[in-house]
Amino acid sequence: MDASEAFSDVEERGMRIDLEYLDRAIDFTEKKIQELGESLRKDDVFRIWRKKFGRSADLGKRKQLSEVLYKEMGYEIKKRTKSGEGATNQEAFEGITHPFVKDWVLHEQLKSLLAKNLKGTLKLVDPNGLLHPSFHFNLVTTYRSSSSDPNFHNYPNRDRRLAKIIRTAFVPRSEEYLLVEADYGALEFRGAACFWKDPEMIAYADDDTKDIHYDMAGQSYKLEREEVTKAVRGFGKNKFVFPTLYGSYYKNTARNLWEAIQIGHLQTADGLGLYQHLERQGIGSKEQFESHIENVASKFEKKFSVWAKKRDEWWDDYCKYGAFPLMTGFVCRGQCSYNNLMNTPIQGPSFHLLLWSMIRVNDLLREREMKSMVIGQIHDSISLDVHKDEFQEVMDMLEQVMTIDVREHWDWVVTRLEIEAEATSTNWYEKKPFAKNESGVWVAA
Repeated sequence: MDASEAFSDVEERGMRIDLEYLDRAIDFTEKKIQELGESLRKDDVFRIWRKKFGRSADLGKRKQLSEVLYKEMGYEIKKRTKSGEGATNQEAFEGITHPFVKDWVLHEQLKSLLAKNLKGTLKLVDPNGLLHPSFHFNLVTTYRSSSSDPNFHNYPNRDRRLAKIIRTAFVPRSEEYLLVEADYGALEFRGAACFWKDPEMIAYADDDTKDIHYDMAGQSYKLEREEVTKAVRGFGKNKFVFPTLYGSYYKNTARNLWEAIQIGHLQTADGLGLYQHLERQGIGSKEQFESHIENVASKFEKKFSVWAKKRDEWWDDYCKYGAFPLMTGFVCRGQCSYNNLMNTPIQGPSFHLLLWSMIRVNDLLREREMKSMVIGQIHDSISLDVHKDEFQEVMDMLEQVMTIDVREHWDWVVTRLEIEAEATSTNWYEKKPFAKNESGVWVAA
């Protein structure tokens, strides 16, 4: 009930959209889509496409593209449907390095961005230039939140080209405000440490010199810490750490990490492409990389041996009772896959840490009659419009609530918590890291 009230406040306030920029972004994206479409239709691959399908050849028909690539051009099928056919979702094509396919993927991404994010956002902005996404916390089976009208959780972020186009449209509500995002650092890994009570996992989470996502990205791609960029860290987080914690097979993990290099245009901090870097490290093929990731995953399991043992016991208990509790008191019942059984007890309570903190911050801002306000939430982060005169006080409040008060509220939190803050006076895409200096003042990091 407290969450319902807090989300109601958030939805009513809305977030400011730069409508003039958004109109320009729509025009730019429409022209780019047209240019790419014309270029694709002149390509030799489309000549093969048109020869096979004649007048029905259509760039928007993914089934046609799969037949051209797999049957006519002999590309290996990397992902299959249940019927054994080559998968036709965008992810299935992203690992193919042919220039035509890369442009086709961008063409499809821009079409989706235009329809869902750009025009979808414009359609929902109110007469005052404010967007009011809906937030829900009763629709996701892992007890996380979701968003709709529009889906604020789903604006592009990992692909910086797409992120720049749409996120530039989100701006502070006036010149007196900063747009702030306070994100929990490695929250689900810390949630896993609390749940599994693995001493090594807890010690790792409590060591402020370590970052599991940087470290595992480095091990996966054979990089030193200083060579791991923020983008590489993100793929290490989402393609190794979470899949491994949630029961993914190492071969799937290896394939996804290998393809991520192409999809994310991943480089070392010095600008060397990761395929070239790995080749210098003696890993020049997918097969060699798979063997390497098998070794990395094995070391991960040996290091966190209590987790590795307890997950099998957790599965056996679920098979016996058909239900399992969460650390925050909810009881889950019914049919559950192995991966969901490993995911839900961590992802749900981890989100509840964020939810409790968001409710508390929202209440404190109202009680103190401050001008600053919570305007959104994305998984592990809180979005706010912070009045410039209140910036220091709000940042101290966020740190206190999100790292100290929430631990006092729930005694199952046995690791330290930390926040990573970003702020901007311009737009959402250009937000920069902020941190406390030695004097306790929040400054640009």
